[in-house]
Amino acid sequence: MTVDAILRDVSKSPLSSWWLEKFDTDVVPNIYVSPVQSRLQYPAYHLTCYLEPNSHYARTLTTASDSKNSGIEEREIREIAKDILSRLNKWSMRLDLRHVLQGVTIGSRFRLDDTNGMTGDAARIWLAPNYELHKRYLPMSRLTELWKPYIASSELPPLIDFDVLRSRRRLHNSISEVLLPSGEVVIFKSVIRVVASMYHEMRELLRMPPHPNIMSRPQYIVTRRVSGAEQPIVCGFILRYLPGGSLLEWLTTNQSEPAVYHPLLLQTKIKWIRQIILALGHLYGPAKSFHSALRPDNIVIDENDNIVLVDFEQRGSSRRWQAPPLWREDRLSQVAADNPDWAESRVNPANMPKGVFYSCPPHGYHKPFIKASDRERQGFEMYSLAKVIWCPVRGRNV
Repeated sequence: MTVDAILRDVSKSPLSSWWLEKFDTDVVPNIYVSPVQSRLQYPAYHLTCYLEPNSHYARTLTTASDSKNSGIEEREIREIAKDILSRLNKWSMRLDLRHVLQGVTIGSRFRLDDTNGMTGDAARIWLAPNYELHKRYLPMSRLTELWKPYIASSELPPLIDFDVLRSRRRLHNSISEVLLPSGEVVIFKSVIRVVASMYHEMRELLRMPPHPNIMSRPQYIVTRRVSGAEQPIVCGFILRYLPGGSLLEWLTTNQSEPAVYHPLLLQTKIKWIRQIILALGHLYGPAKSFHSALRPDNIVIDENDNIVLVDFEQRGSSRRWQAPPLWREDRLSQVAADNPDWAESRVNPANMPKGVFYSCPPHGYHKPFIKASDRERQGFEMYSLAKVIWCPVRGRNV
């Protein structure tokens, strides 16, 4: 069994108030956790249990996740999962869990007192609210004002309250499959680190002309009443559900469990590659945009086996998928030829420190892309495109 499968299996106890969904090392080692008392009665809070990178728990789970022949026994992973689940259950037994969660910031973290062997009553756990995120949320009225040059207020989607959403499954650190009050299954996307990038993606999806191979505009904008805010804040948005999963999931399963998947037909490979290229052509043409994070996990397959590009935060990607010039920012053009005034602006994210408030920048939050010309950006994406195309052709991830 995989690490994630073991975590979920341990969580199946009918007495547990928590569900361990996935071990993730995207930024830091952590486990996605969700409350499961009357399981579908909670919204998607996107909580995590943080593991110190050098702790025994983090090293063990990371090693077991990275290799099928890691030498880590399933029993050891189960013991770790049982300990974390026990701590979560003891913590929530002392509290009115529903009341606590109603006021918790999306993306808050649980922290363990020790993960190097301490067990029993001495092994503590506590919730660290994500207060920095709270400070950067904006109400819909402010976003409407900022978006005026791009989107008419009459074209904005309807609002929906966060508390009426019912969580079904966590897909990513800030993405969940949820139920609307109507019973429709949709995707809720929030943010756990940079609020500004979420607002930027919302604006891009709302202003771009539609294309069959690019994620459609949000169905709803999600708002939430929080303490200290005069108006409900915008904490996420609702997208249509795509049942095929990501290209990365398909490639990963195809590599680890080849008996589960049939070989991809050549005509399907050609179709997918063509659709990715058409989507990029639309971005640089009618949409007047770009995709700075082209990689298999940002390519999703719909119900008709068609490719759909997602993730328009325009915040960059990992070095694995980026062109080598992006590894050294000083090699890029210092001023974009098409917009020198913006390149020198004090509200340009390229000139701001980390953790800035949302300022509605025209080109996103990836500094090398902001400083580059259109020609340079296209060159960067052609590098990523070549690597992405290789994946379905060879049937594996790079």
